[in-house]
Formats: sequence, C-alpha cells, structure tokens
Amino acid sequence: MSRKNLSGLVAAFRRMRAAPGTAAASRRSPQDVQLVVVCHIGSEEEERQVRSLVRAQGVEEATRFTNFVPHDVLVALYNGAAVFAFPSLYEGFGLPVLEAMQCGCPVVSSDASSLPEVVGKAGMLLPAQDVEAWAEGLVRVVSDEELRAVMAEKGRAQAARFSWERAGRQLLESHQRAFVPGYHVVGHGLSSRRLRVAYFSPLPPQKSGIADYSAHLVKHLYHYVDLDLYVEDGVVVEDAFLTGRLNCLPMSVFAGRADDYDVALYHVGNNSLNWPIYKTARRIPGVVVLHDYSLQGMIYHNTALAGDAAGFVEEMTFAYGERGRRAAERTLAGREVMDAGEWPASAQLVCWSRGAIVHSRWVRDQILSECPHADVAVIPLAVPMAYGTCVEPEFLAEMGVPPETFLVVSVGFQNKSKRIEPLVKGFLAFHTRCPYSRLVLVGEIQPDGHEVLDRLRATLELEGKVVVTGYVPEETMRKYVLAASVCSSLRYPTFGECSAGAAQYMAAGRAMLVTNVAQFQELPDDFAWKVDLGPREEALIAAYLERLYHDRELAAEMGRRARQYAWDRLSFSRVAEAYFQYLRQVAVSRTGPIGRMGPI
Repeated sequence: MSRKNLSGLVAAFRRMRAAPGTAAASRRSPQDVQLVVVCHIGSEEEERQVRSLVRAQGVEEATRFTNFVPHDVLVALYNGAAVFAFPSLYEGFGLPVLEAMQCGCPVVSSDASSLPEVVGKAGMLLPAQDVEAWAEGLVRVVSDEELRAVMAEKGRAQAARFSWERAGRQLLESHQRAFVPGYHVVGHGLSSRRLRVAYFSPLPPQKSGIADYSAHLVKHLYHYVDLDLYVEDGVVVEDAFLTGRLNCLPMSVFAGRADDYDVALYHVGNNSLNWPIYKTARRIPGVVVLHDYSLQGMIYHNTALAGDAAGFVEEMTFAYGERGRRAAERTLAGREVMDAGEWPASAQLVCWSRGAIVHSRWVRDQILSECPHADVAVIPLAVPMAYGTCVEPEFLAEMGVPPETFLVVSVGFQNKSKRIEPLVKGFLAFHTRCPYSRLVLVGEIQPDGHEVLDRLRATLELEGKVVVTGYVPEETMRKYVLAASVCSSLRYPTFGECSAGAAQYMAAGRAMLVTNVAQFQELPDDFAWKVDLGPREEALIAAYLERLYHDRELAAEMGRRARQYAWDRLSFSRVAEAYFQYLRQVAVSRTGPIGRMGPI
C-alpha cells in the first residue's frame, strides 16, 4: 500500500484542516471536511502503521476507515464526496479516478505514471510527494463550490472518453498496425521506445527565473521522455529530486554525445547565464525555447563588453548578414547604438534551429515576419496550480496592514520598464478618493528603478501609501500576491519576454492591470484590464483601481476567471505534455543526424 501514498495524503489533510476557514456561508470550511479511506489497507502491520500515522498527525477524529465496501456503497461515496484525492506514486491505469469522474466527483490526483492521461484536463494534477501543494489544492477544491461544479462537469466528459466501444476500436486498430502490411509507419524507431532528449537550461542554484522554471518543468516532462540535463561546466545542481532521477552533465561533453539523442532542447533568455546554451544551440541545432524575443543584450554583454569585439560583429553578422556587420562596427566605433527592439538577434537562431517554442503569439509573429519558414510552436509559460487563494491573517498583521485594506501589488524586478512612475502616480490619484488602500512594490529594485523612486519621493508623499519591500524570498513574494486585491503587470518597453508575475497572478486568482501592448494584448479582457500608453495612462490606472475598489464582487469574479484561465492552460502537466508532443513531432520529422554542426 506504500505506493498509494497514504502517508502523504494524511499529512496534506492535516495541513488542509489547519488552513484559515472561509467566512462565506455558501463555502465549505476545510475544518468541516473528513478524510474517508476507502480500501483494504493491507496486512495488520500496515494497518497499524497507517492508524499510528493518523494519530501522530492529530487527525484521528476526522478520519474514517471503511475497509472494502460493496459497489453500491462505493458509488454512493463517490457521489457524496466533496473531492476524491488520489496521491498514488504509481498506477498501471488508475480506475478509481475514472470511476470518481464518472460519478461527477471532483478529482485531485498525482501526476505520476498513467494518471495525467486518465485525468486529462478534468482534474487537478499535483506532484505526488509535494505535501504543501496537496494541502493547498484540497483547500481550493473543498472551499470553492463553483470550481467543484466545473470539475464535476469536466470529469463526466473526460470519463465518457473511456468507453468499451472505443477500447475495442483502438484494439482493432492496433492489430491492423501490427499485422496489416503498409499500415504501420515507422518514425525513426520512435514508435517502439521513449524519446531521448538533451535538456539545456540554467538550474538551481543558478539565480535565474529560467532556472527555477526549468526545475518545475523537468519534474513533469521526465514522465514523457528520457532526459539528460546539461548545465554550464562547474555548476552543481542542488535539487535532490533532479539529481536523484536524472543525469546532470556538463555542456562540454555534449558534442561527443549528441547523436545519442533524438532532439536537444535549449532554454535561452536575455541573461548571461544563457550564453553557453546559446553558443551550443548555434553549433548543434535543436529546439530553442525563447524566453525573451530580444537576445541582443546577452550577446553584447558576453562579447563587446567582455572585450571580444570581433565576437559581437560575428554574432550580428550571423543574425543580420552584411547589414548587421556594418551596424555592429558602427556601434563599436561609437557612431550608433543598436536598439535591442530593432535588432533582437533571435530570428536567425530560430531559422537555424530545428524548431522553436515561444510563449506568445506576438513573439511567434515577430519571428515569422523575419523567417517565414521557421517552425515555431506557441506553448504558454506554466505556473504551479497549487498557488493558493488566500493569505494567513498573521501575514497582513506583520505587514501592519488592516485586513480591509485594498492592496495593489506588483512583483518581480522593479525597474523603469515595470511602469513604476505611472503606476505610483496613478495609484496616488486613486488613493486621494479611496484612502484605505496601499501600493506594494515587491522585488529587487534595479538601478533605473531606484532613480525613478528617488525622484518620486522628492516630489510626492509616499509614506504610508507606497511600500517598497526590496528583495524577498519566493515564499514571501507568494504571500504578497495572495494578499493582493489587484495586481499590476504593467510593462513597457517589452520585447516579448514572458511574465512569470502575470502567470502567478492568474494562478492565485487575482484581477490584474496590463499594458496594452504586444503579448499582453492576448490576455482576455474579462480578468486583465488593458492600460494604454500615453497621456491617459495614469488616469486609466486610477479609474480602473477605483472601479474595482468600489465593486469587490467584480474584482472577485475577475479573479475567478483568471484562475480558470490558468487552470485550463498554464498547469505544468499540460505544458509538459505540449512540449512532449512538439519534441516528438520535430524528432520524427528530422532528416539528418542531430550532430549537424553550425557555422561557429
């Protein structure tokens, strides 16, 4: 029974019951929920261990053991449950999950083995051994009636896909593929084995948003493909989950092993940590994940600013041909500044690669305008779905904020492009009419951000109205998001970089303000209100905040829509599956060995 992970479920159940209750009469409080274990636990010794664990966790009075029950009783339990929790470490199929969905019971399941395939998009998939994620997921489901109704409807539809008629038809088709001449098409041997992927990315302890993101993504992607992780020489990966399951290799050995893989996956962003990955992608083409549309800053920093003027000229020549060479030489001579927006230096890398993944249609369109024949897939930036929906009252007290305060929160690196000046001025105009409010800027302040804030402090009264936290740990940043009434994802200029902050706001179920440009225009208006650049920017910010201040139900509804959007599109399990499908497509369609060398 250890593979059923009852110990993890009991620990999550204890944390769930310790979560703050909800004041709404229509919502079920986590403290009112009981855990019903419906199965034959095993030997007497195993049963003693499980019951001892329940006592140790202090949830004995809220836990019931039914042992084996008849089919009609099992159906009644499915129909009466607020949620069906299935944190199994391994399943050959997972029939109980399918039964629960068929009965309209919301399902929270582990993302292990076959379960993502069975659950599909109908349930909540969580890492089996992440107790905190399970506690937050269970709180969310049991306390949100609307969410349970949506999950019940999706669950019935998903269960309907698994019929005996369909199973028989698929069995017949598999026999035809195996035995009917010409029916089975072999795709480079991939039909009989798992895809082999060389995965390049910064990883913790490297300080990078891409490093943190990859650590999450790999934990889902490795269920689909055989992965080897490649990191910069000298980097020692500290994530025990990754090092315990996967090979972590230095990039310098990849050239001699390239033909061992079906495809290489390169995560590239506009940060110096990505420079060795970019150089490898130039030499050995694979699938490039562009986290930023413009890579020119990284290239300039690692060539011209590092004393390698010839390297900068070479890179701009690769990206733009003779026109790029001349512009680079004028820049080095001090006669021109190559604007990062006009010279992003990314499209040619995509053209050279076997494929590319971007996070927005806007970036895809920019790439295709320069390289019309490039193979570019749009796969959104994922975010952990177990983000939570409420913050502990103690946290607000520590901040010195009364519980009824209307909080406007912006998280991430605070620089000029985050629209600090119009955000602060717009908020202050709003604050004069709605004084029970506060703006919180959460994250490390960049040099140009300091410049803006110093200028604002010299001319405006910010004390007691605007809070600047500076750098805070990820867990504290998460609490600020959960404390927010409205979140700001304003940004300009933008080069198509993905906004992890916006993804966090959606997962937490928060209304947000975004700048009405580029990739942000793709977000639905029903939870992301667009702020135009120009003379009306500050007035729009103030007007939007005032509307949401006076209509809290509208803000809450926008938050619910944001959370549903994230649930439908941004979970790591769904994004990992999309990665797998695209990587397989690229690998099957390749016409030459992976080790094809680039022009460097």
